[in-house]
Amino acid sequence: MKRKNVAHIPLQDLSSWPTKRLLGRLRALRIFEESPDKSDIDDSQFRYGADIQFKSDPRWKTAYTELKSLLDNRENIRSGREDRLARIKQNKR
Repeated sequence: MKRKNVAHIPLQDLSSWPTKRLLGRLRALRIFEESPDKSDIDDSQFRYGADIQFKSDPRWKTAYTELKSLLDNRENIRSGREDRLARIKQNKR
């Protein structure tokens, strides 16, 4: 699997992103490995810099909690099953 690094983006900038893009960022943050010690990455691939690469990075937790708080305030689209059950319930009235 190709490793992706995620740049830390301020919350003000993230608030203008569409929900679909935010969910993609959340997915990218979730698949990170815990730490370089527990990773199979070698030193030649590991870069110290501005990008977040592991969950052990304190910036990962900040980015994750900011993103989750932003998504909590976004619209909630029901799943197909939830939508179908709501329509059935509404039609029974």
